[in-house]
Amino acid sequence: MSRSRSAVFLPLESVRGLCAVTIVYHHLKWSHWIGDLGVVANASLLVELFFALSAFVMAHRYLDRIADAGDWLRFMWLRAARILPLHLAVLGVWLACGVHELAATDASPVDLVASPDFLKRVFLLHAVFGSELPWNIPSWSVAVEAWTYVAFGGVLVATASRRRTLAAVFAAAALAAFLVLALVMPDGIFDFTGPATLARCIYAFSLGALGYVAFEALGLQDRRMPVAAATCVEIACVAALFATITIFGDSPYAVAVPVLFPAFLCVLAWGRGLVSSLLRLRWLVGLGTLSYSVYMLHAGLWAIGMRIVRALDERYAFLGFSDTRPGQLEFFGSTAATFLVATGFVAIVLLCSAATYRFLERPARDAMRRWIEPGTRPAAGFAARKSEHQGVSIAGNKLQWHTK
Repeated sequence: MSRSRSAVFLPLESVRGLCAVTIVYHHLKWSHWIGDLGVVANASLLVELFFALSAFVMAHRYLDRIADAGDWLRFMWLRAARILPLHLAVLGVWLACGVHELAATDASPVDLVASPDFLKRVFLLHAVFGSELPWNIPSWSVAVEAWTYVAFGGVLVATASRRRTLAAVFAAAALAAFLVLALVMPDGIFDFTGPATLARCIYAFSLGALGYVAFEALGLQDRRMPVAAATCVEIACVAALFATITIFGDSPYAVAVPVLFPAFLCVLAWGRGLVSSLLRLRWLVGLGTLSYSVYMLHAGLWAIGMRIVRALDERYAFLGFSDTRPGQLEFFGSTAATFLVATGFVAIVLLCSAATYRFLERPARDAMRRWIEPGTRPAAGFAARKSEHQGVSIAGNKLQWHTK
């Protein structure tokens, strides 16, 4: 595995961003046509795709770079710099809101900060061990993925001299987690708290890592195919994923859906068709760059937005619950208007995410990298990645690869 690890799978970056936006629409639970799409209604399975995609990328970057405890520690520092600044900043905002609500009671803010529930959130233990604080519920996936990174680095250290066993290790981990979810915790694939959350992450993460090992072993990155045939393969993979999530995403068979993810990721990482070429558009790659902030911010922004909306509704009475869809909000008595409001909310989330990425995520990541590797240049943001954008052109019936 001597291939350069600095390359970026831009189509996968775009997939990450599209999944984040889809999950925002899913969590809104508002009455509009996008919410009726099966892939949106069952978007909780896209969290598994997040896990698998993250593992695929981590395996690409680190299979040859983690061989001892020092490498593992460096990896964890870099992961901490990626995850913790935004996690702690968002948690601080939720804490400030919680303290504000306590002002009307006799409870002490000190007791809140010192409570086990708050400390579990600080140390990313709230998903596995549970927390009664209903703060930023989507962060459960970040918590379990952080601890899965620890295990991933440990596996690479343990197999440093036996890399050929990696496929067996990842397959065994995926199988064990699958059996736990399918037999021991039959509804665990839908849980967002408790031990099942860790099983969900290990399952999908192991599948993603296994997918990358297969990608390397088969030498897919160097294989060529006519663009029309490659496009058909990509369309088939995307269609199969959409159909499977739509049909089985809310059924007892949902636990088997992530088995498709490795093939999906391999095909888009291979990137020889027009679908993957479209996924290299800069604005789509930009969504991927902002995906962590989108995921971490949208619940808090939704809570703030709903308070504002309900206050306006009490005064102007423009908000109502749909009679045909109990529990789903409808604005101005129109699903079309509701869709516009929902899309406006997504735009606000993206703007806020761009700010947190620019002023928090990227500076923290670059500072940690400079500390670990003095002299390292800051990583480019999505707007500066022109040199990384690969494109596709057609000459005759052959696909030609070039860099824009």
